[in-house]
Amino acid sequence: MPRVLLGLLALLLSQLGCASVNPHSAVRLSQQAIVSTHKLSVVLAEARVGLHAYVDAQTLSGSLLQQAPLSNETLCQLQSVSNSLRLREALLRRLGHAYEHYVLLAQEGPERWSGEVFDNLLFDLDPAELAMEPPLHEGCPSDPASLIPSSLVQADPPAPLRLTGSSAQLLRASQRLRGLLGQVIAILDHERPVFVSILRQQLRSRASLAKVLYLRYGVLAPAELLIPTLSGLGLSYSELELRRGTKDADQQVLRQAVAQLLSARVERQVGLLTAQYDQQVAILRALSRQHERLEAGQPMDLRVLTQWLVPTPPAAVVPAGSLATPTLLP
Repeated sequence: MPRVLLGLLALLLSQLGCASVNPHSAVRLSQQAIVSTHKLSVVLAEARVGLHAYVDAQTLSGSLLQQAPLSNETLCQLQSVSNSLRLREALLRRLGHAYEHYVLLAQEGPERWSGEVFDNLLFDLDPAELAMEPPLHEGCPSDPASLIPSSLVQADPPAPLRLTGSSAQLLRASQRLRGLLGQVIAILDHERPVFVSILRQQLRSRASLAKVLYLRYGVLAPAELLIPTLSGLGLSYSELELRRGTKDADQQVLRQAVAQLLSARVERQVGLLTAQYDQQVAILRALSRQHERLEAGQPMDLRVLTQWLVPTPPAAVVPAGSLATPTLLP
């Protein structure tokens, strides 16, 4: 209910010409939006790169485990997913560019900046959008076309504004950005299950290949995997010492334990990347609420920081006597 009232207040004030948009707050909001859209674009790019690593892992696993390779249909489906991720990355970059234009409007004012915040987006060429990737299979459809339309679209001219001052332009631009922001958030929310499934599938596949190379062929060393566990203890893993001073049966027990650690690390990585995705979408949703405050002439509400000022619960302390002490073998 408060958000509805806030939106109605912003609309009423805009129609009456009473809302005053603070240009400094507009710049600050835009800077936060630019950072968030960039971080989310990076998360999607990493997922897209992981798809190609997944194909490589499946190809190698097929040769080692005598499994059928990925079918052409599956490769084309993966290619389609990769293309979709590229379009989402481009969409987020375009949204970031729109906020860059909003910064110019707030800093330079209508005297030096003419037009809407979206007017120049079609003329800003992004080399990343035009980058070509080889298809996963020759029969797969080609990469999607750039977001730059191939033909002109005749659109009705916007209605003239009653107010042409700096605050009026900032208000209209904020309303348009907020509308676009809501559409982007809706897309990201809808496609979240697909994103999480992609992460989980490709990480598990690569981990399965790593287990085969480690347990069956012994060509991998888990030194990097154990760094977080041994960090700060003055210890490091040595495959040479393992082979020299440990019985074969004990080596197998240790290798199985490391394989279990790898499985747990994969699930943790899926959770971490999913949390990064959710965090950036939550920031975009918060930015939409900040747009409403900006349009209503309210300052950026820093009182929301108090929700984190809660007592920190004491950490659970494990009694020293409850920790099992390994016995030294003679």
